[in-house]
Amino acid sequence: MRMPAVLVLEDDALLHKQFGDKLKELLSTSARCSNYLRGNSSGGVLLLGATEWSLDAWNWIRDEVDTRVYDASAARCYNANLHTCGTFATMYHRDTYESILRWISVQLSSRKEPYDHVYQHLAANGTIVRVAYPYLAVADVGHASAVDPGRSQDVVDRSLRHEWNLSLYHEPVQDLVF
Repeated sequence: MRMPAVLVLEDDALLHKQFGDKLKELLSTSARCSNYLRGNSSGGVLLLGATEWSLDAWNWIRDEVDTRVYDASAARCYNANLHTCGTFATMYHRDTYESILRWISVQLSSRKEPYDHVYQHLAANGTIVRVAYPYLAVADVGHASAVDPGRSQDVVDRSLRHEWNLSLYHEPVQDLVF
């Protein structure tokens, strides 16, 4: 039997200290954040955290969360915008796989955009792409980025820019040595 959605966690994901409980609550109480991930829905993507690079995006996100998407359970998510990045903790409905694979194929043969640019492609083609907020995961930015090695590795600076309250998340796991 095929599962309707999969959760993908990358090695740089820092999970909320109450990740399991928060995810269960989000998926069981917020139709806006989860119905499109269920069996016979049209499919979609739910980012469990994000790196919002555009400072202007935060005004839009706050407006979306505070005035449009709040529900009585306090479980929320906002629609991803053109500058939403981050693949460190993401849920994908099975109906998104083919579109994602086609996009990857194009990237391999030409453009070479970072993988998290796939969200723009999906949204432009009518796929629901939402971001859990407050975030259930953030990225460990204390090391060089494979996508942009020149990107700031100042954890405090990045947490302020992306509005991450790092005290809510587990510490990075040090490299394991076998």
